[in-house]
Amino acid sequence: MDIFLKSCRNVLKGNADGSPGFHVVLGNEACDLDSMVSALAYAYFLSKTLDSGKIPLPVLNIPRQEFPLRTDNTFLLRESGLSQDDLVFRDEVDLGSLHRAGRLDLTLVDHNVLP
Repeated sequence: MDIFLKSCRNVLKGNADGSPGFHVVLGNEACDLDSMVSALAYAYFLSKTLDSGKIPLPVLNIPRQEFPLRTDNTFLLRESGLSQDDLVFRDEVDLGSLHRAGRLDLTLVDHNVLP
């Protein structure tokens, strides 16, 4: 998981202009523990099984600055040896631009109703 998250962060920094786009996995806006784990786990699963060429990208559905307030999430990351610096947050990805460019597939996890 650590290598996967680092590669997601690096691809995002590099903007992946040559790729066919991203398959974003987005949890609910509460970004509680099950939402974070669902987004990370499903994006990782897609990285092993997806054939579309799109890059699976787990996105936590809060701004980065709010993440320290999710103490159960930070605890799990720390206990798992994962760095929050490798996570991607809602305010770091322009989903609208990706969608307009036809470079976005989106999977919502931990949602009981579509927004």
